Amino acid sequence: MDLRIIDRNSFFSFYEKYVAAESEKARELKAKGKSGGDFYNNQNTRVGVHFATAVICAAKEGRLLYRDAYKLTGLYGTTFAKYAERLGFGVR
Repeated sequence: MDLRIIDRNSFFSFYEKYVAAESEKARELKAKGKSGGDFYNNQNTRVGVHFATAVICAAKEGRLLYRDAYKLTGLYGTTFAKYAERLGFGVR
């Protein structure tokens, strides 16, 4: 609309349909009991897969204390272990 490729009425017609479709998706997810994203998948972005892999390998090989691995990743105890498992590593 800002570039004057489409007129105002066409834009708002599209936008209203889009918002209605997104609202419907949200209602369906809520009805199914799904509340949002996956914590462990979000860690791939927050921590980084390559960094996490290096930290986990170092901890498993004894080159890094688990205490330090926890601090570096911000994941502690069973949360760290479960994240490592999801990356394909069994911890301890």
